[in-house]
Amino acid sequence: MAASWGCFDLQRQEFLYEALKHAGVDTSYLPEVRKGHFLIGKTRDGVPVMGSIGDNQASLFGSVRDLEDTVLLNVGTGSQISFVSEEFVECGGSVELRPCTESSYILVGASLCGGRAYAMLEQFYREVSGTDSGAKMYSRMQEQAEDFLEKYGKEAVWKVDTAFSGTRSDPSRRGMITGIGVENFHPGALTAGVICGILDELHEQYEQMCKLTGKKATRLAGSGNGIRRNPLMRKLAEEMFGMPMYVSEYEEEAACGAALCAGKVLTK
Repeated sequence: MAASWGCFDLQRQEFLYEALKHAGVDTSYLPEVRKGHFLIGKTRDGVPVMGSIGDNQASLFGSVRDLEDTVLLNVGTGSQISFVSEEFVECGGSVELRPCTESSYILVGASLCGGRAYAMLEQFYREVSGTDSGAKMYSRMQEQAEDFLEKYGKEAVWKVDTAFSGTRSDPSRRGMITGIGVENFHPGALTAGVICGILDELHEQYEQMCKLTGKKATRLAGSGNGIRRNPLMRKLAEEMFGMPMYVSEYEEEAACGAALCAGKVLTK
């Protein structure tokens, strides 16, 4: 949590006090940095209150069975990829380093649009069809995409760059669609292309993480409604990453992870 405040030294695990003072910032308001999970106290009713953890960390703990060798894809409104490193590494571009456990870090890549791109496409289809009943078209979209892939193959889908909201390194960047021809001019080609575009951005970030750490994941985990409710997205992710995907049992992954951390402290 301390790192999310900014002006934090990940290697030394403390705030950059000298830099803050040099900038004229009063550092007396900064709290003590604790390296492990801990009990703050109890409410009047005796309910224990734990020190909080970041939502990314909590989601990881609630989704992944083995932190060391698993890459986690989270696709909801946004999309995110997380991969644990035992070593501190210098990051840049679309990948950042965050604290994880007392002896590890998380390499994180986050798309600014991500899963929202799929929701935008569904809204686009409804607008084109003149449907204003509020009924969602996700089932039909998936059927069309699956039918297209079965008939024409993955090579025929439209090439979609889903950076509709830019990227962290280039906020001015916008999405593009290419690869449209007479033979593949079908809505299923666009739907499958958007799914692949969402996954492509995450896979590119994962490849950067592998170069930074010198290791590759041996397990693939998925979380978020975009993954949980879209079997085609899970299938395409498995093909792209070359691993079977398991999805966490509990839908509220971050709440589950926070509870696990609290339970670990209380049972010591």
